[in-house]
Amino acid sequence: MLTAFQLRVSRSILDLGIRDIGNLLNTSRTTVYIWENKPNLSYINIKTESLNCLKTFFEQKNILFPDERTISLCQNALVPVNRNALTRFQLKAARITLRLSQSELANYIGVLQQVIARAEILDNKEFVRIKNKEAIAKLLTFFQSNGVYFPNNLSIQFDDKIKD
Repeated sequence: MLTAFQLRVSRSILDLGIRDIGNLLNTSRTTVYIWENKPNLSYINIKTESLNCLKTFFEQKNILFPDERTISLCQNALVPVNRNALTRFQLKAARITLRLSQSELANYIGVLQQVIARAEILDNKEFVRIKNKEAIAKLLTFFQSNGVYFPNNLSIQFDDKIKD
């Protein structure tokens, strides 16, 4: 199975449009939009063959779904553990999970929108660098207070605190 949050975040991490996923599955972009806009933990209603195609596609792009609450990047390269930092993957995935724009997230933590935009064009495994060191702590606190957790530097996971 695949949840709405997993589809939405995976597509976004790969910088794909809704139309791209629709074309991959030979379905309309309206259908993909409906799947993505269900509550985060809702399973998408998709044929088994299409689900397998979609999961295979994401796995080929190094995106894994260990369970319905987690998205991870394949660790084919060693990424040092840093509990006080976020990778580009984690930042973008957490923002998309909470359905926030770059501007909204920037406002919550008190930085310019361009800071978030620059961080989100990094490679997925690069650590986000923000000159204001307090901003990273604010990011971590903000995400955790909204139920988004980071088991390692290439994963995000959430609990029931997330408001859909």
